[in-house]
Amino acid sequence: FEENYKEKMSMNEAIEMGIKALVAGKEDKKPDPEIIEIGVIVEGEEFRILSKKEKDKYFKNIKGE
Repeated sequence: FEENYKEKMSMNEAIEMGIKALVAGKEDKKPDPEIIEIGVIVEGEEFRILSKKEKDKYFKNIKGE
């Protein structure tokens, strides 16, 4: 996780990095959007949990790599 962190990374990059780190820690190493919740905090907005549709977009990107 630490070796992939960049000071000025975008929120999308950070979310994908977080998913990759969680998947790497799973025994089967398979991304499963059903068991991972993703919360985001954007400056000037309230904390929110990503919808299934938003979350699926990130998992699709991870699977495509």
